[in-house]
Amino acid sequence: DRARGATEIWRISYWRLGLRGDYRPGENLKTFAEAAVKLPISNKETAEDVGCFLGSCQDVDLEPGKETSYYAEAGVKYLRFKAVIFYEGLRFSESDAKPIGGGFAVLQPASEADMYGINLGWSF
Repeated sequence: DRARGATEIWRISYWRLGLRGDYRPGENLKTFAEAAVKLPISNKETAEDVGCFLGSCQDVDLEPGKETSYYAEAGVKYLRFKAVIFYEGLRFSESDAKPIGGGFAVLQPASEADMYGINLGWSF
């Protein structure tokens, strides 16, 4: 048999606490930066159709642990044009194992996600 995965649906709530600053070197030019810590409130995950190899597909609700994460962005706005670079991280510690039958259990391992990006925009 082939290895299989489950569809994961995440519901994440957190407070974002940080600082933001703006600087206007000219009338039409603004630069800005923000840095924040993301304090977790709730992490819930549903893994869909788990255990199908046992003959009984089921959805399993998991609660990965709450870990502090970070966010940062910096950008410039000139007239109607805006350019931003950003970083956003998410961290979760391992969830408790949930039995699915046949001596098997499912858990969400410790997980990390690091997202980097560029946003370009034009205001109308």
